[in-house]
Amino acid sequence: MISSKYISSLLLLVVAVNFCIASDCLENKAKAEERQREGMMDIVPPKCDENGKYEKIQCFFVGCYCADGETGAIIGDVVRWGEGRPICD
Repeated sequence: MISSKYISSLLLLVVAVNFCIASDCLENKAKAEERQREGMMDIVPPKCDENGKYEKIQCFFVGCYCADGETGAIIGDVVRWGEGRPICD
């Protein structure tokens, strides 16, 4: 029989690994915010969800786009401001 201490340790490890894998957005957001504090005005930090992944819709100076949750890469076309919002499924 597996002990509850072993299960707790394993669960903690799984949570820690998932957070590390999913924190790419948070890391990029922190870097972008630091650059803004340094005076760079052409930087838009990514939006991250509660799990540290990229939100489905990302926006920047010219419009919004659908983003890959893991990488933040643009999926499809950028929808310019005033032309609606992208539909991300």
